[in-house]
Amino acid sequence: MLEKRKLERFDIALSAIIRSGTPYGKGEEAIARLLTKDICEMGAYFPTSRPLPEGTKVGVELILPLSEFKLKRVKEDKSIVSVDGTILRREAKGMAIGFSKSYAIAALSS
Repeated sequence: MLEKRKLERFDIALSAIIRSGTPYGKGEEAIARLLTKDICEMGAYFPTSRPLPEGTKVGVELILPLSEFKLKRVKEDKSIVSVDGTILRREAKGMAIGFSKSYAIAALSS
């Protein structure tokens, strides 16, 4: 099968919180706490038995485990990347979320 994707995908399980609405879903109730499967700079696939409808606007908080990267100048254990997104594809076993180009990064101490 011919690969049509132009961006490199990473098969990595990052913790994520999916929230309704925008910007970044702040102040909105969490819809789901999921793990990523395939992720790239333009979006990610989230395995779930309860995928949201295509076209749904969401806020996504990806939790990066900074302690695993052993960065000398970083004191925080984790960082959160917050980005708006839209459900692009819905399947029985998951959903694909396309990310917007704007995002926010915040340090998170444990």
